[in-house]
Amino acid sequence: MVSHTNTHQPSLIFLDTGLTTTLSPENRKNFLDLFDAIARNDGRLAASLMVSRSKAGTCVDQPRFEQRMAALIGRVQRQTFSLGDIRISEILGETMSIVRDHQVRIEPDFTNLVVSIIVLEGLGRQLNPEVDLFRAALPVLRQELSKTKGWAVFLVWFYSEVR
Repeated sequence: MVSHTNTHQPSLIFLDTGLTTTLSPENRKNFLDLFDAIARNDGRLAASLMVSRSKAGTCVDQPRFEQRMAALIGRVQRQTFSLGDIRISEILGETMSIVRDHQVRIEPDFTNLVVSIIVLEGLGRQLNPEVDLFRAALPVLRQELSKTKGWAVFLVWFYSEVR
């Protein structure tokens, strides 16, 4: 009879990134509208919403800003949403670079969301680079769909289901 001794001590680790934000009803609507434009692959509308819904409402060379955002969103739409294949932090970084270049003022709540997503992507990539963001988010998206009846949530839900 072979005796096995277990030298591994299981442990439980809690990770607190310290990043929390609550969107006001107005910012929540703005975020969902922006998400809807992105889900529809309408980068020009997304850029226009970013400008018109910011408190400053200003943009240096708005037609070029809209063109650059449309190109970025078009490129993202052609990629998959597996963390192994897409680097959300790079896309968000490029988005923020475009925003900075065109001096579009982003609301602090959105900036917090961007930072949170970048941190979560890094953690997710380390834990499991093959995780499918849409599949993981599907229960939350279904819940949001039942609340908002918004097109963006529907389109993401539909895309997730047919994959």
